[in-house]
Amino acid sequence: MKKLKYVKLFENFSTQTFYHGSSVKLRIGTILEPQLEFYTRRSDVQFLEKIMYAYRPDDKLSRYDSVFLVDNIDDIDSSGGYTDFIYEVSILDVIIPEKSDLAWYTELELIESDDYDKQKEIAGNYWNGVRYHKRSESLFEYRVPKARVVELVEDGY
Repeated sequence: MKKLKYVKLFENFSTQTFYHGSSVKLRIGTILEPQLEFYTRRSDVQFLEKIMYAYRPDDKLSRYDSVFLVDNIDDIDSSGGYTDFIYEVSILDVIIPEKSDLAWYTELELIESDDYDKQKEIAGNYWNGVRYHKRSESLFEYRVPKARVVELVEDGY
């Protein structure tokens, strides 16, 4: 009898744990929403953010309108998040968070500013959740419109 190969069709996000890092101590139950002074609004990343926005599919949540989460607490620092206070959070307003490999965003920094085809390809890989070709550099982030602080997991102070 021939063995069947199984393909992973979905992830069970309802049982997955998500984390968010903050520079300030938050109360349990605090609702996290996108902030105007957050990373995506900094002037030194506007070139990248404008490229990402330009190639964003209509059905994807803008990075400007996102709260960023990780599913591995050790990825907070690597993804550029704060590590002063690390919280377990629950996602709100969506059933499935949008998952993207942040390594594509990092690669975009290395592309010539006039190589529009390559920019589009890289941004497309990010938005479509394609795993980065160098698995050792792969780092997934999740975008949601809102999240609720469930528990303080680490206090960096």
